[in-house]
Amino acid sequence: MRDEMFHRTHEAGREALHDGIDRLIEKIMTAFRALERVQFNAPWRSRKLAR
Repeated sequence: MRDEMFHRTHEAGREALHDGIDRLIEKIMTAFRALERVQFNAPWRSRKLAR
């Protein structure tokens, strides 16, 4: 019985941890996409590339 209770809480905790990691990675990727837009779509970059 004790093992079953431990297993349930352990699995629930692991699932919550994985969900948190997924959210963190998604936020990091959103930040990288924004930085990429700023770096490669910046107005000063297009003028330099046009020369």
